[in-house]
Amino acid sequence: MNDTTSSDNAYDLDFHFDPGCPFSWQTSRWVTRVAELTGISVHWRFISLKFLNENQPENDYTRGHIPTHRYLRVLAAIRAEMGDEPIWRLYTAWGQRMWYSALPEGGPAALATGIDVAELLRSEGIDERFAAEADNEAWDTVIRSETDAAIDRTGPDVGTPILTFWPTGNAYFGPVISSLPNDEDAVKIYDALRTLVDFDTFSEIKRTKRPTLDLPVFAS
Repeated sequence: MNDTTSSDNAYDLDFHFDPGCPFSWQTSRWVTRVAELTGISVHWRFISLKFLNENQPENDYTRGHIPTHRYLRVLAAIRAEMGDEPIWRLYTAWGQRMWYSALPEGGPAALATGIDVAELLRSEGIDERFAAEADNEAWDTVIRSETDAAIDRTGPDVGTPILTFWPTGNAYFGPVISSLPNDEDAVKIYDALRTLVDFDTFSEIKRTKRPTLDLPVFAS
């Protein structure tokens, strides 16, 4: 297995995502657009909400992390054999099925469980044999290592996504955005954040009041 817990600094940004986090998804669409507009390079890496919340009592929220953690195993297996290139495409394919669908009875966990991973892989030209890796707990070593690396960079009590900015290596949880900005504002937000994160003693800006996520799954 290929454990890539540290960046080789060949990227401008490390983006740690859990495919079951809507905040990760929305931020990833912003980062993807900034990359298209500016040419920044993004390293798509793993973080598991299942591991982050493993000491919490089991409930609907924690049970919802199980199907997306299983998908991280599939991605880890694919990356070990095929490298980084497919990961962004496969994260995007998952998100398109997850966040732009009607919410079924049972909520996001039921929606995630219902995603046909073999079909998803075929749609992206990836051998569907990798779908079976969802049951392979051996990949948890890699996923936990990348989760721990992200938390080591930010400190505890944060969520997803976690972004690391190179060459400083400063990392932060967020930004959390409810809707996607236009192109001009997308770049302005990135430039402003870049200014803050390059200042080594900056640690936090936060507010807990925010609009509902602008994603069809929540409208339903």
